[in-house]
Amino acid sequence: MDCQSTYCGKIISFYKAPVVKFVGNSMIYVAFLMLFAYTLLSRFGTTLTAFEVALVVCVSILFFDEILQLKSTGPEIYFQDKWTYFDISRVILFVCGFCLFLLEPRVVSPGLGRMTCSFSFISLCLSLIGLFSFHEKIGPQLQMITKMFFDLLSFLAILSVCVITYAIAAYANLYPASRIDGDLVFNLLRIPYWNLYGELNLEVLELKEPDCTFDRFLYENGTLPRCPTTIGTYLVPLLMGIYMMFASILLLNLLIAMFSNSYAKVQAETHLHWCYQRFTLIHECSSRPRMPLPFILISKLFTMVCCCWPCKKCRRSRKDDYEAAPRTDPVNDKKCNSLVLWEKAVANEFMHGIYKGRTAQL
Repeated sequence: MDCQSTYCGKIISFYKAPVVKFVGNSMIYVAFLMLFAYTLLSRFGTTLTAFEVALVVCVSILFFDEILQLKSTGPEIYFQDKWTYFDISRVILFVCGFCLFLLEPRVVSPGLGRMTCSFSFISLCLSLIGLFSFHEKIGPQLQMITKMFFDLLSFLAILSVCVITYAIAAYANLYPASRIDGDLVFNLLRIPYWNLYGELNLEVLELKEPDCTFDRFLYENGTLPRCPTTIGTYLVPLLMGIYMMFASILLLNLLIAMFSNSYAKVQAETHLHWCYQRFTLIHECSSRPRMPLPFILISKLFTMVCCCWPCKKCRRSRKDDYEAAPRTDPVNDKKCNSLVLWEKAVANEFMHGIYKGRTAQL
């Protein structure tokens, strides 16, 4: 009795399929994000509830998944992927946030743990975007977003110089002799940044007494806003005009041109990018366990039962197949040789066609 013809073998072969692993892990991951969102919105109070405990268990399972990937691929291959550091950081953020939540309010200020866990939730949700890489249209768009993101990082280095220069020059003329503190840094960068999006805050430049004050005691304790200087009300609009012309018109259009260049490069090879992403996703799903992470123990138990099948031939084949499955090639030697010969024939025809085309042009 052949092992593959048994129900046990067919069920295991079904759960070994990459598409089944992908769908199962995706459903479990979405359910985990829903639990995280519910806990983040309505829990994380003064006491520890079952929802926080369930969330800790789920994050521990994600950490266990990273350990499995490290064990199966090896440290060199595992740390080659840039998303690996992103996956590790989201677990570290959650651990730090949960520890801060346990220390509230005795050691740390309330809300600090929730804030850190919210950053972990953002990183976990961003990982959900990678599930769309299998789609023929959305997959290459993710590659475009990645390239545009690196373009944006190089652009921000130039933009930050313009923003900081204008912010210091404008604020020094509007409000001289300011006290150096956290509020000063926040207000210093807030105004020029939002100027890029059209929020000019011209009403601040038009404030006059009695709507504002020059008294240091009154504007430092928040009674009235501080009045701008007379020279600042004339000079800062001129600086703002130059700043908006350079930053909003020149630099932002340069960024759009960089985005268009990255889009054109990926669009020219859309199918190749999609094939590579699809291959990467299938390869990753093939190396995963047969069942989603919470059911790994059930999968192990089910495999052990199948290995103890009464048929000796079935038991021997199942054991060999279970141990050698991640290392075997689904194509046997005969088919592999035929495929190599077919690829060589197609490559020769392709090169012959290129040579004929060049000869005709000459």
